[in-house]
Amino acid sequence: MSQLVKAVEMYEQAVECNPNFGVALANLANAVKELGQVQESVQWYVQAVHENLNFLETVCGTVNALRGVSDWQDQGLVGRDPIVAKLVKKQLDKGTTYGKGILQQSATIKQWLKALALVKTGSMDGLLSTQFYLPPPPPFNGRIKIGYISSDFNNHPLAHLMQSVFGFHNQKAFGVICYATTNSDGSTYRKKIKHDTLDGFVGVAGWDTERVVKQNVEDWIHMLFFFLKGGNLIIH
Repeated sequence: MSQLVKAVEMYEQAVECNPNFGVALANLANAVKELGQVQESVQWYVQAVHENLNFLETVCGTVNALRGVSDWQDQGLVGRDPIVAKLVKKQLDKGTTYGKGILQQSATIKQWLKALALVKTGSMDGLLSTQFYLPPPPPFNGRIKIGYISSDFNNHPLAHLMQSVFGFHNQKAFGVICYATTNSDGSTYRKKIKHDTLDGFVGVAGWDTERVVKQNVEDWIHMLFFFLKGGNLIIH
């Protein structure tokens, strides 16, 4: 809680230096709301929305805060204007096209089996192996490997809610590895997640996407969970 209070002070200073700093306004609103001061957070949410109407998280935060204080009148900020409708349509449009090219290029099971048979017999039959996307490897040592990629394995709402999830997995059936794209803040949340992730907690801050993916392959990851921003995996 003390760190949250300090965060509010820092964001207030940032907004004081630049009243149009949209990210600082959004973070200030989130922090104030986390302190339980929902009514006070509304003014910062509203100001953040005015700065950037396309910031999805801010618009959602504004609506939730207004509903939290039963302020139905000010919901016209996002209700009368087609802001929410535009954002939803944008997300749906991206969702319907994301991965489309991959699906069109993927091989059928029959083609996979043929490719495996050709490789096994040493005859390529004029086909390149790169034309086929082979199935994932079998469970490693009898366990399915699960990977989680996140920048929020620190003092963050996601870590607050999920800090115990990683230790809940059946260790006999699943192996869990977390990939942190941000450096440690020394918080108890980070330490608990790292402690409970028995198969590995990998710090990948500063890595590019290709290097992270290669690490996933080397770790025999079968199922990978991460946050898609705008329909794309973005690793900073």
